[in-house]
Amino acid sequence: MRSRAVVWLGLVAFGCVAWLIAGVVLGVRQDREFVRYYNSRRSHRALALRPPDGPVEALGEGEVTRRQVLGGLINDYHRKAA
Repeated sequence: MRSRAVVWLGLVAFGCVAWLIAGVVLGVRQDREFVRYYNSRRSHRALALRPPDGPVEALGEGEVTRRQVLGGLINDYHRKAA
């Protein structure tokens, strides 16, 4: 009986470690995507509402579109070219 419990605990521990590793990998991907969004699309007040690395979009008329970042956690809105 004791050996079965040890085997079961080993399997549970292995499963937890596998989920932990998968979570770390997904977290790193999300961090990279957020940093890319932060530096290329998000406006910064210290830079007169311009993104540090991205192009400056002119205000104007046109259809507003939404792009989801981080699986929908952040919504990025911009105008389509007229």
